[in-house]
Amino acid sequence: MPRKITDRQRFLELLNWVIPWEKLVGIVEPFYPREEEPDKPAIPLIWMLKLYFLQMWFGLTDGQTEDMLLDSFAVQRFLGVDWGRHPLPNETAILEFRRLIDRHRLRPKLSQLVGESLERAGIRISPGKIVDALIIKPPDSLDKASDSLDPKQED
Repeated sequence: MPRKITDRQRFLELLNWVIPWEKLVGIVEPFYPREEEPDKPAIPLIWMLKLYFLQMWFGLTDGQTEDMLLDSFAVQRFLGVDWGRHPLPNETAILEFRRLIDRHRLRPKLSQLVGESLERAGIRISPGKIVDALIIKPPDSLDKASDSLDPKQED
């Protein structure tokens, strides 16, 4: 059965088409660490760049960004994940990449290039926030006599 194309997937496909990812890779590549071990390939730089921007656009923490990558087929497709060929970035890798961008003061240049590309395409992205729901267990029983949760009425 074919997968339904979600709004997120449609949006991410548009971003893949509009944003000049190879130019962004060219900006960061001189600072990105090379493969240290031949049997353990480095995480592709393009993945890290895309996660970096997703993190900014959705207002995610490093851990939430990792969760989004693991949970979302659309995000995996956006990155071009090749299961088994490269390790998936974890929270620590995402944090280290953000620090690399900051250390080399690349954020303004990257943001400007992405912003200009989005503007030319007529796309405006306002940073958002994904908020986790908090589930609170209700009390086992309520005071049946008061039929109220108002603490002032319990005295």
